[in-house]
Amino acid sequence: ASSIIKLNGADFITIDGSNNGTTSRNLTISNTSTSATTAAIWLASVSPTNGATYNTIKNCNVLAGSNSTLTTYGIIIGGATIGSAGTNNDNNTIQNNDISKAYVGILATGTTGDMDTLNIIGNSIGATTGNTSSYIGFKGIEVSNTTNSNISQNTIYNIITSVTNPIGLSLLSNVTNTSIAKNNITNIQYTGSGGYGGRGLVLNGVSAAANININNNVISGIFG
Repeated sequence: ASSIIKLNGADFITIDGSNNGTTSRNLTISNTSTSATTAAIWLASVSPTNGATYNTIKNCNVLAGSNSTLTTYGIIIGGATIGSAGTNNDNNTIQNNDISKAYVGILATGTTGDMDTLNIIGNSIGATTGNTSSYIGFKGIEVSNTTNSNISQNTIYNIITSVTNPIGLSLLSNVTNTSIAKNNITNIQYTGSGGYGGRGLVLNGVSAAANININNNVISGIFG
């Protein structure tokens, strides 16, 4: 399956994996496909005027099928095909999920700053040391084309690979008026040779006037 759950232009949906109203993670959403262009959870815009809005994914264990296959995602917010940019996917929240066994843990990509008020808060992205088949393969979080958003209190860890240059948190073009705070990014290792080493936090194509507030993040164990 391309995804286990797809919110296709859906609005005001909450998926809460706690079975007791707390922050416990009692629901596992796992896509076991090892094929490319797959995800466990996919929020998609149907058209420029019909994005997936006001949705919340919280308190879940989320697994894709492979951490070595390109374009496998834990949670993706985007367009009509997995990996493409989506329009007006606004006011979505991804909170307190445990995400593992994906090439990219969370990918959220809009078009020219039209993904408003994205909240990625308190997620654990990675797997315990030694559980290599469940590590993240490339990036913990990648975000582009968003404004008035909050990426905070996430733990991104154990991205260890010899195939590509791993990144904990990546902000690409047209990210504005956004807070990056209190994230813990650790043990990001490139074990191959050539190119870049591991990188904790990358800003690529972000304007100097973007008004991004980066504070109180802890980044450690970056190797290459």
